[in-house]
Amino acid sequence: MWLVTDLLRRRRTVSFEDYCNEEEEERKAAMARVRGLEECVAAAESGCEEVYRALVNARRLPY
Repeated sequence: MWLVTDLLRRRRTVSFEDYCNEEEEERKAAMARVRGLEECVAAAESGCEEVYRALVNARRLPY
């Protein structure tokens, strides 16, 4: 009987560890997506700044 309970206890421990590992992997994947989004926003801001500068420079030019 004790052998069965010991095996079940080990099985639960492994399952819990696997669950923690999966949760950590999901957290890392989410952080990677957030970092990717931050890079996209930074690129969009940079593009907007370039357009703004081009418009300002175009307005300064004499016609």
